[in-house]
Amino acid sequence: MINRRLLWIIWLILLVQFIYTKNYMMPKMVNSITDASVRPGCSEIPDLLFGIDQETVYQELDCMGKEGRSVYKKESTQKDSIYPLSYGLFFAFTILALSLPVSRKKWPVVVLTIIPLIGSLFDFIENLYLRQLVDQYPNLQTQTVAMANIANIGKWSFIYTGIAIVIVLAVWAFIRVIGSIRKG
Repeated sequence: MINRRLLWIIWLILLVQFIYTKNYMMPKMVNSITDASVRPGCSEIPDLLFGIDQETVYQELDCMGKEGRSVYKKESTQKDSIYPLSYGLFFAFTILALSLPVSRKKWPVVVLTIIPLIGSLFDFIENLYLRQLVDQYPNLQTQTVAMANIANIGKWSFIYTGIAIVIVLAVWAFIRVIGSIRKG
């Protein structure tokens, strides 16, 4: 049996880390890439798009310019390696904390908990392919773009699924709390 107090302490630590990476570290990364771009404000970081194609990646990398691409590669290697781990663990522990009290069987909890971690894995893979595309620019290889696109769609699909699971479990937990208050 998992110690619930320890689980919530870990969850709280992951919440703080997630808030920090989401609200400070990632915007700072995006701003440094935008500031270094040839035409600031015209580029969208490819990681933030849902689905990417060769033309879009080329346009975004071209808009960044040489210095912007260099900053993008450096920032994505450093900061964007932390963020997937941060949100993946946060959502996994959120699902774990919300589903343990209501699940009689362990395997559904394990399956649900793995979903955001798979999203994180796709994010790491996407970052690898996007860095390869920066190295290939301006001669982007179709296969590399296709693999980056698959990883991008996998990332967003699992992230959105994880968020939906958290919402459903949170509503379910709220209903159970309200029900126990009314009974008691």
